[in-house]
Amino acid sequence: MFRQDPLIVRLRKIAADVGRIPDLVRDPDRRHTVETILDETRGPIEWTLPEALAIPRAGVELANLMRALTSWLGILREERLTMNLQVLLEDEMVAWSDRIQGLADAPRLTESVVRR
Repeated sequence: MFRQDPLIVRLRKIAADVGRIPDLVRDPDRRHTVETILDETRGPIEWTLPEALAIPRAGVELANLMRALTSWLGILREERLTMNLQVLLEDEMVAWSDRIQGLADAPRLTESVVRR
């Protein structure tokens, strides 16, 4: 179903998933949930990337987000998440969520959805 959604909807879903991480990472009992979100968000990014490459900045941002998620997933799986890294993860995921949401709200995308 995700793959059939318009690009704007897929970007918003990715932004929402990434935006959930900061609240969850604060709770040590939810670390597995954070790992799952980091891992499972990479699929939608991979499926969205080919279409996003046609939009300035969107493809690059998604590719960079994919790298960030993969890096953080490695840190969590190796149980190297210190308090300082936790704060950094929270801040970075808030920033990524805002950036991807900004791509979804870009005039070119919102205009294409209105025209459909």
